[in-house]
Amino acid sequence: MWSGQPYSVRAGLSRFAAAARRVRSAWRPRDAFIAERERWSLWMPVFLGIGIAGYFSLPGEPPGWLGPAGVPCAAGLAWALRKEPRGLLISAGIALVVAGFALAQLRVHRVGALVLAEPVRSARIVGRVVSMETHARGVRVVLDDLAIDGRPGSATPERVRVTVHGSGGFRPGDRVSMRAALNPPPGPALPGAFDFGRQAFFQGFGAVGFSMSRVRILSRAPAGFPRDIGHRISALRMGFGRAVLGESPDVRRAVAVALLTGDRGSIPERSIADMRDSGLAHLLAISGLHVGLFAGLLFAVARGALALVAPLALRFPIKKWAAMFSLAGAFAYLLMTGGTVPTQRAFLMISIGLLAVVCERVALSMFVVAWAAVGILVVAPESLLSAGFQMSFAAVVALISAYETLARRARNFRSRGRVWRRAGLYMGGVVLTTLIAGLATAPFAAFHFNRVAAFGLASNFLAVPVMALWIMPWAVVTYLLVPLGWQELSLAPMLWGIGLVLDIARSVASWPGAVQLVPALPLAFLALTALGGLWLCVWTTKLRLFGVLGLAAALSTGSFVDVPDVLVDERGRRFAVRLDDGRVAVSSTRSGFVRESWLRRLAVAEAAPWPKPGARAASTSRCDALGCLFRLKGRVVAFSTDPRAHPEDCETADVLVSSWPVRVPCRAPRAVIDRFDLWRHGAHAVYLDDGAVRVDAVGRRRGHRPWSP
Repeated sequence: MWSGQPYSVRAGLSRFAAAARRVRSAWRPRDAFIAERERWSLWMPVFLGIGIAGYFSLPGEPPGWLGPAGVPCAAGLAWALRKEPRGLLISAGIALVVAGFALAQLRVHRVGALVLAEPVRSARIVGRVVSMETHARGVRVVLDDLAIDGRPGSATPERVRVTVHGSGGFRPGDRVSMRAALNPPPGPALPGAFDFGRQAFFQGFGAVGFSMSRVRILSRAPAGFPRDIGHRISALRMGFGRAVLGESPDVRRAVAVALLTGDRGSIPERSIADMRDSGLAHLLAISGLHVGLFAGLLFAVARGALALVAPLALRFPIKKWAAMFSLAGAFAYLLMTGGTVPTQRAFLMISIGLLAVVCERVALSMFVVAWAAVGILVVAPESLLSAGFQMSFAAVVALISAYETLARRARNFRSRGRVWRRAGLYMGGVVLTTLIAGLATAPFAAFHFNRVAAFGLASNFLAVPVMALWIMPWAVVTYLLVPLGWQELSLAPMLWGIGLVLDIARSVASWPGAVQLVPALPLAFLALTALGGLWLCVWTTKLRLFGVLGLAAALSTGSFVDVPDVLVDERGRRFAVRLDDGRVAVSSTRSGFVRESWLRRLAVAEAAPWPKPGARAASTSRCDALGCLFRLKGRVVAFSTDPRAHPEDCETADVLVSSWPVRVPCRAPRAVIDRFDLWRHGAHAVYLDDGAVRVDAVGRRRGHRPWSP
């Protein structure tokens, strides 16, 4: 009875081995990799990005000679292995990684922004207005050429950003004086969160603050050129904004200002939240959609107008003329909207495409994206860390890859002729584009913003055609009419379209389950998503299927999400506790950057009430005049706001957090975080694991870098 089983097992194994050999002989990864040799160059920005990410992930600043010295060494290695194909590829990748590291290091050295070492409570400052943007509390003004009373020039930042109440009648280029309070740019609200201090460093200002007096204009802007061209552009943007807002500003006009100048400060927070929750926030950020539509409209109008003049159309290359006119208009739009990273990426791509038209060449879209990424990373390596860079390139790469695959089928469908087919192809393209872009950017939105818009497909299907076919054409006309003072003629239809988009956003955002909150994801999720997605999109053979493994590994990292149980801000004034029932209690009810960051990173929409002093709301939490006690996961966490509570807390608490220095012997707590710890290391996060108490701090993650004094 048992004699046939070994034979059947051996036969089955032999058949499986034969099938595996046939599969291996039919498709070999090495052959597929060689077949993709024309697309090897597309990985240049990826290797540059790996080197840049390596630099920014260091816990401390490396020696200044490391990056520049590594480049010739890596180049020499590539030259030595130039006759060995495999070694040449590996050494070229290493050289690009080293080059990315060196670019980031040189960029930091070139910026060299001095960061304010300690707060300035009140001082008279004198400076020149560099730029202005509208803010909910007034106007945000960037000043340079500074002088601060009581501080030597060597300890004065080159630039500061100050929030001023009211416009004050000044403009870019004016020299002004005011009394203001200044602080170093704040670090992350909790370990691993967005680092505003690093962003401020690369934007060139070393302090932020607010005015405490009226602004006095000491002298008006000089008439020099081109030294003050930046001031002129900033003043022109402000003038356009005021002309569009008019005397009765509303949310629609504020959105129009955002589309025309890139200044979103006048848009009410409620409308921004609706656009974000409905998946339409990308319509407010000037990106590839806006620049592409703007340049495309200029190209079509210019070419159509030139074609109407028969002598020009028959004797001259009007298509090239139209391309150059469109390129100039796109550059002007880049300057007028502030030149953010998505706008730079879109402009670089469109520039290469239009120059290809002028040179009578065909622009390969994926290669255009790669060179645009290389250009941005060379000029501004820190852009790699921004959500705008990651999301814009993710959407464009995914769209180009998908349409490269579907292009032949779409042409066959369209060539069959009828109008309804073309209309169906357009509507299907809108749906497909929205779906692909939404899926490509969703992981990055979840990582950076801890939220995913569940109904983004529906809202974009309704709103994107309105933006493309109605709002942006009228925006082009508005640019032409503002200098003449006739902007209301084009603003009326433009505002109608904006109102329709806002109504769509408000309606979709009100649907149940419109927003899915996501807790803070590990960095491995971001890296695996980016590499897996690129592998899937860049290659064209079956080799691309290995990218699915990277995406699956990224999803698996969701099981390693580590949510803190206790949070403390860098000044010891705000505390947050994740209760055993999953709710989060925050000591401060005042809305602000820190509080909103905590709730967002913990994936909580609303905070639970903090226990009131003297009222015992539950057996697990109580507060009095000296502080609060919480029982979390079987441990006692004490928040002390008065040194008189320290002796008792040091006897009973497992974790003691104090906004004052702890000067008494404190042996019982497993972790003590006092005012000195917060001063040295910034905001803290405490994790109450099964058998241990872990403490993480912002300073330990940031290390000692030029943007973290």
